[in-house]
Amino acid sequence: MRRAIIFLIFSILALTLQATTMSNDTIRMSEMSKRILLVASSKEYPVEAVDLLKEANAVKNDHFRAIAYKAFASYYYILNPDSFYYFYQKLEPLLLKQKSYDDYFLTRSWYIYQLIQDQKLKEALSVINDEIKMAKSLKNQDYLDSSLQNLAHYYLSVKMEKESFTLLENVLASMEKRKASPEKQINLIREILNYSENDKLLLYLNKLKRFIDTMESNHIVSYSPLLTYSYMRIFYDRILVRKYLFPQKKYKEAELALQDIMKTDYKRASNDMQIMNLWYDYYILIDDKKNALAMSDQMILNAKDVRKEASSLAVILKKRANLLFDMDKTKEAFVTYRQYVELHDSLNSESYNKDLATLRSQLELNQLEVENKQAELKATRSQAYVNYMLWAGVTLILVIIILVNLVHYSRKETKRVNEERKREEEETQRKLAFYANMNHEIRTPLNAIDGFSQLIVEEEEKEARHQYYEIIHNSNELLQRLVSEVLDVSKLEAHSMTFFNKSCDMPPLMKELESFFKMRVPEGVELILCECAPLTMVIDRNRLTQVITNLFNNAVKHTKVGSITFGYEPLGENVKFYVQDTGEGIPADKLDAVFAQYVQLGSGTSGVGLGLTICKGIIEQMGGKIGVDSVLGKGSTFWFVVPIIQGNADVTS
Repeated sequence: MRRAIIFLIFSILALTLQATTMSNDTIRMSEMSKRILLVASSKEYPVEAVDLLKEANAVKNDHFRAIAYKAFASYYYILNPDSFYYFYQKLEPLLLKQKSYDDYFLTRSWYIYQLIQDQKLKEALSVINDEIKMAKSLKNQDYLDSSLQNLAHYYLSVKMEKESFTLLENVLASMEKRKASPEKQINLIREILNYSENDKLLLYLNKLKRFIDTMESNHIVSYSPLLTYSYMRIFYDRILVRKYLFPQKKYKEAELALQDIMKTDYKRASNDMQIMNLWYDYYILIDDKKNALAMSDQMILNAKDVRKEASSLAVILKKRANLLFDMDKTKEAFVTYRQYVELHDSLNSESYNKDLATLRSQLELNQLEVENKQAELKATRSQAYVNYMLWAGVTLILVIIILVNLVHYSRKETKRVNEERKREEEETQRKLAFYANMNHEIRTPLNAIDGFSQLIVEEEEKEARHQYYEIIHNSNELLQRLVSEVLDVSKLEAHSMTFFNKSCDMPPLMKELESFFKMRVPEGVELILCECAPLTMVIDRNRLTQVITNLFNNAVKHTKVGSITFGYEPLGENVKFYVQDTGEGIPADKLDAVFAQYVQLGSGTSGVGLGLTICKGIIEQMGGKIGVDSVLGKGSTFWFVVPIIQGNADVTS
C-alpha cells in the first residue's frame, strides 16, 4: 500500500511537470507567433518561423505548424513560386483539419494567383470551381466573394475583360451592402484599378483613399504584404499618376503625388522600379532630359544587382538609348543600345534548348503524321474491299463500276500520300541541311572568338590588337543574330510569338532607323529615307522595327553600289512599307522561294536563311501581306502592307 501511494505521488508530479512544460511551450510559441505576424506584414524573412516550426513539430502542435507554414508561404508568395507551392501544400491540410477557413480562403487566393501567373490556367480554374462549391456549402458570403474575385482574375488572364469587371463590380456591391471589412474592399478595388482604364477611375480612387484612411485611423494591421499602409498609399499615388494625372497633363499635381510616394516610404519607393519609371516618364513629359537620364542611370544601377529585374533592365536600356539619340549623344546611345541587345539575347538564350527541343518535336510529329496517313489509307482500302464483297452479287456492271471507282480512288489516295510524303521528306532534308549549316555558322564565330581571344592576349602591337578585337566583336554579333533567328522561327511555328501593340508615331521611328542604318550601309552605297507623311499606328514597335531591319540587312548583302531606299506610304486603313535596292536582283524562277523556310538564295552570304522567313511570319501574324518585286541585274523592292490599327493600344496579343 505504501509503495502504491509513493508511485501515485510521483505520477502526479510527472504529469504536473509535463503540463507545466507544455504550458510554457505554448506561451513561448504564442509569443513567437505574434512576432512572426509583425515580420510578415513588412515582408521580411520570417527567421523565427524556423524555430517555431521546430518546436511545433516536437510537440506535434498543428496550430503553430500552420502559423509557421503560413509565414513561409506569405514570404515566398510571388518572390519564389516553387518555394511557395511547397509550403502551401504543407499548409492547406492543416487549415482544413483545424477548420481555419479564414486563413484557408486567404492562402488559397494566393495559390490561385500564383497558378495564373505561371500560366497553369486549367489547374487554376479547377481550384476556383472547388473553392466556389466549398464557399456555398459553408454558406459564407465572404468566402464566396473571395472565390468570385479569383474567378474574375482568371477571366482577365484569358482576355475576358468585360466578364471580369462585371463580376468584380457585382462582388464590390455585395461587400458594400453587407459592410464588409475595409481590407477586403480595398483588395477588390485594387484589382479593378490595376487592370483597367475604367471610366469610373476617379470614383474607385476616391473609395480606395477613404478605405486607406479608415484602416490607418483604426490601426488595422493587414497580414498581407500587399495591403499594408505604405504599400496601399504608394499604390494609390502610382495609379493616380499613371492613369489620371499623366493623361490629363497635370504634371504639377503628378510631381506632388510622386513626392508623396517618397515621403510615405522612401526606402521602398527609392528602390521600386515602377516608381522610378514614373519619375522617368515624368521627366520625359516635362522635357527634362537631364533628370530623365539620371533616373535611367539609377534604375540601371538598381536592376543590375537583381536577377529577376533583368527583363526590366533591358527595357530601361532601350529607353536610355532612345533618350540619348534625342539628346544627340549618338556614340553613347549606340553603346547603350548594344548593351540592350546583348542583355536581350542573353535572356532569350535561357530558353534556347527548350526552343530547339520544340523544333525536334516538330520533326518527329511530321514523321508521325506520315505514318498516320498511311494507316488511314490502309483502313480506307480495307473498307473498300469489304464494300466490294457486299455488292459482288448485285450485278456485274455494278461490280465493274465499284472496281473502277476503287482503283481510281486508291490511285488518287496513293498519289496524294506519296506527294505528301515527298514534301515531308524534302522538308526534313531542308531542315537537316539547315541544322548542318547552322552548326557550321555557329562554329565559325565561336572558333574566331576562341582563336583571336588568345591572340589578343599575346599580341603587343596596338593596331593588331584592335583588328583582333573587331574580329571578335563581329563574330559575337553574328552569333547573337543566329540564336535570335532560330528562337523567332521556333516561336512563329508554335504560334507563341507575343505582340505588344502600342501607339507609335512613325516619322520619329523612321528617323531612328535611318541613324542606325547609316552605321551599317556599305561604302559606295547611298542610304535614302523617303519623305515620311504624318502617321500614328497602333502596332508592336519592336516587331515592326525587326522586319524593316531584316529587309535592310538583306538589301545590304546584295547591293555593292548604288542606293538603298526605304519608307512608307499610307493606303487608307493600311500602310505600305518598302525597302528598295539597286543590287543584283533575283531571278524570276526563284522569286517564289524568297520567303521559304531554311532557304538561302545566294552563296557566300552568312546566316542560315531565316531572316525573310521571320519577316513573313511576323507580318502574317499582324494580319498583313509581304512580297517582293525584282528585276535581275537592276535590284529588288521588298514590301509589306499591315493595318494601321493592330487591335487596341497597350494590348498584348
